[in-house]
Amino acid sequence: MIVHTAQAGSDGKSDCFVTVEQAETMEWKYQGRNSQLFATRTDSMIQETLDRYGSPKVRLIVGDFGALPFVIRARVEVALERALKERA
Repeated sequence: MIVHTAQAGSDGKSDCFVTVEQAETMEWKYQGRNSQLFATRTDSMIQETLDRYGSPKVRLIVGDFGALPFVIRARVEVALERALKERA
């Protein structure tokens, strides 16, 4: 279960910025200069990553600034881990 809103990444060149927050259903939005070109690949990758986390009910927003696929996946995972972690 998502404990709080979390973020990962940056808006720097070759990176992406990911925000995860609690939602009623699982949904995501992928946006960026080349989002139409890479939407299918990125949607599949996001779905696979969310499935590995038990398909949590989250709203996930990915702002892509030219990130490679492994960077996007890593940022999504870090944001999810942060959202699931209890704050001290």
